[in-house]
Amino acid sequence: MSKVAKQLLAWHVKAAFVLAAILAVQSGFAGEIAPVGGELESAILAEDWDGVLNVLDSREDAELDAAGRFIKGHACLAVNRNNESLCMFLNATKDDLEAWKEWTSGWAMANAGSAIANYFLGDALARSADWDFAFRTFDRALGINPKHFLTLNARGVSFASKQRWNEAVRDFAETIALQPDFSDVYTNRGAMYIQMQSGAPGALRAFNQALAIVPDFFLALNGRGAVCVVLGNWESAEEDLLKVDDTHEECLVSLDEVVAQNLAALASSESNAVSELVTQFAGIEPGFSIDRKTEAFSGMSYDQVSQLKGVLNNNIPHNQWYAGIAPNKTTMELGVDLGTDLTASFKVGGTWNEYDRTTNNLGYQQESLDLLNQMYPDIHAQNTGNIGGFLGSRGGNYAFTHSDAQGVSTKGVDAIPIDPGDWHITTVYGLYYPVNE
Repeated sequence: MSKVAKQLLAWHVKAAFVLAAILAVQSGFAGEIAPVGGELESAILAEDWDGVLNVLDSREDAELDAAGRFIKGHACLAVNRNNESLCMFLNATKDDLEAWKEWTSGWAMANAGSAIANYFLGDALARSADWDFAFRTFDRALGINPKHFLTLNARGVSFASKQRWNEAVRDFAETIALQPDFSDVYTNRGAMYIQMQSGAPGALRAFNQALAIVPDFFLALNGRGAVCVVLGNWESAEEDLLKVDDTHEECLVSLDEVVAQNLAALASSESNAVSELVTQFAGIEPGFSIDRKTEAFSGMSYDQVSQLKGVLNNNIPHNQWYAGIAPNKTTMELGVDLGTDLTASFKVGGTWNEYDRTTNNLGYQQESLDLLNQMYPDIHAQNTGNIGGFLGSRGGNYAFTHSDAQGVSTKGVDAIPIDPGDWHITTVYGLYYPVNE
């Protein structure tokens, strides 16, 4: 079959699908919310989102069919009720997605000259990763209303999902110019930087802008916490990530594995930094013999031994805390080898992510602490505060005093950056579209 014939066949299939959807809507297939009429339809077509929510908020979410829940999700998105919109989108089932696509196909046909109707259809197509038709439908909506900020935002997320970065940047910038108080677009801009694994300072600015509008937006808190891991700002990372991890919103349980992955990345950066600190203090590395370690430790000052003992005393339990993350997350699995290394792996979004760097220095750190205790039994560990504060009081930045002759940085642990090319962090977009890796 020729390329042209295949394209024609695809269009015929799509047309047949749309026709079937129209018939389904006309026969009342889509349930309580469809066919839309009266006050609700007028409010949607006018994009009076407060009016839409006045109608839909009067019903329990469980009473709404799939189309009703998606409409409410988009209305909440438009008025910065972001956690509510996220709940609607996160918990959509496969059947919900199919019902939404069928309903929007019919409604867009009945309201072909409406930007919002085409936006809804483009959204349904994007959720099914039907990208070609989604882009065409978003373009049609913008042809009707070039300033339709919801469509620009959704098309930007779609571009980012397809790794078409320049086009995503353009759409997000246009959205911000049109609607500067729209929280979701800033969160999407930050999420794009995380997906690109580049531009951490820009991502931080974007998440801060989102949180200035909606201070409790879970995705923005998760994103900012994740970026703070990359930037080495561990106290802020912990504070943001645990706010999301501690939420009792049942509808956000799907975010557990995302936040857990970022907490693991936080543990990773802290563990690697402490091991690097051991190397800086004493010039030793994993694999050194006991004799070489003993020789290196013998040249340390009293203060250095005391401070290093304190750091190791606190960081080793933190590594053990990390090993216990997974049993508390129902969607995760953990494999642990308590030999010289502690290797943790967990399944996030169907893909195995190996965190052998996360805590693989535990044996090295424990051996170093044991040797320090043997060599200097009378030198007590300084209370340096726990790295990251997971197991104790927060200690702020960690600046260590030392002998200048040792050549150890005075900037402390926070001066040791995570590898900028190794972002073990993750997030999702507010619209929760699928992402092409």
